[in-house]
Parts: sequence; C-alpha cells; structure tokens
Amino acid sequence: MSILTAAKTLVRDYPGRGEAMAHRLGMSPDTLRHQVAGAPNYKLGLEDAVEMTQVALETKHINPLGILNAFAGDCGCMVLPLPRVATPASNDCIARLALMAKEFADVAQAIAARAGDGDVSDNDLQMIDKEGGELIAAWQGLRAALVAANQASRDAVARGMLKVVG
Repeated sequence: MSILTAAKTLVRDYPGRGEAMAHRLGMSPDTLRHQVAGAPNYKLGLEDAVEMTQVALETKHINPLGILNAFAGDCGCMVLPLPRVATPASNDCIARLALMAKEFADVAQAIAARAGDGDVSDNDLQMIDKEGGELIAAWQGLRAALVAANQASRDAVARGMLKVVG
C-alpha cells in the first residue's frame, strides 16, 4: 500500500472523516483532502503524517499505523511497536544496562517456559513477543542514554574540560 493510500484510508475511517481529522490537525478540510489525494502543489508532510498517526492512535483507529507501515515498507523495513517499560528516572547507563539484562532474562525465561516442550501456542508466542518487545524498548532506552553521555563528553571536550586520549 502506498503512503497516500494509507493516509486516505486513515482519514476515511477516522470518526467524522476528513473534516474532523483536519480540525484536529489545525488545517482546512480542503487542504487535508488535497494532501492525501496527492494534488498538484500539495504534499503530505512528514510532520502532518506523524500527527495524523498520533490522532489515530488516540482514537483507537482500526489501523493507526497504516502510514508508518507504508513508509517503512517503501524503505524495506518493518514497524515493531515497542511496549512501555518502567525505565530508570535518569540517563544512568549502568542502571539502564541492568534493566536490559533483566529484560533479556525475562525473554530467556519466557522461551524456556513456553517453548521448552516444542509446542508453541498462539498465547506462548504472544507472551514471548511481549517480553522481546520489552527487551528492545530497554535497549532503545540504554542507547539513548549512551548517546546523551556521548554528547555530554563531546561538549566537555569542546569546553576544554576533558582531554582527548587515544
């Protein structure tokens, strides 16, 4: 499915259709209609597509990630929604590493408990996927903390507070 087809579907299936969605986005219904139709001189911008997706998620739309999935598919990728996990309040890399290790242990335990007998039911797979998603979310949190630490180090070097060794 193309991005514009996914956007048209999202708008069509939104409660109140294009008029209601345009109102939520702060644009005129005609502008939204032209954008999703691919009319000359109109483009559906990435920020508008993100906002459309977020509005659809809020309203429990039947396929809120349609635009995102179409975009990812066009780029040879796939979308994997991440669950919300309790994360350390700070960007402490070691605390986040410990959380990731705990999530990995949860994945290993779920696989051992649910697939050890060689029979993997739909419920088993759903639970394993849930644990795997939590592991991926923990990794994303750790990586974000590492990026922040890297930037802080670069800033300190730029201010002359640290010497580059190496």
